[in-house]
Amino acid sequence: MLTDLPTHRQLRNLVADQLRTAILEGRYKPGEWLRQERLAQELNVSQMPVREALKELAAEGLIEHVPYRGVRVIAFSPEDIEDLYAHRAFLEGRAAACAAQRISKQELDELHRILVTAQA
Repeated sequence: MLTDLPTHRQLRNLVADQLRTAILEGRYKPGEWLRQERLAQELNVSQMPVREALKELAAEGLIEHVPYRGVRVIAFSPEDIEDLYAHRAFLEGRAAACAAQRISKQELDELHRILVTAQA
């Protein structure tokens, strides 16, 4: 159930966050069908934000829409997971290289201060 909803975030984003967390934590298993009506009741919201959240999660690749059936949690194979981590490692390396080329002396000093503080 959603509680203490901040007013600055759209409800669909909160619903998407709740569902994403539940999927990643394994509360919804790979292959499990997610029924819009049931999710709306569990989260104590109307079906509209659930529908929008499910579209967002489908775009992220966490769930898939099966025509005339509904949506279900994606089942990742070991090869899929390996591929995802390889892509992530490549992108993070590129991002770090870009950041290193653009960092200012002041930002570098701040990072050093944070590192020293964390090690103390």
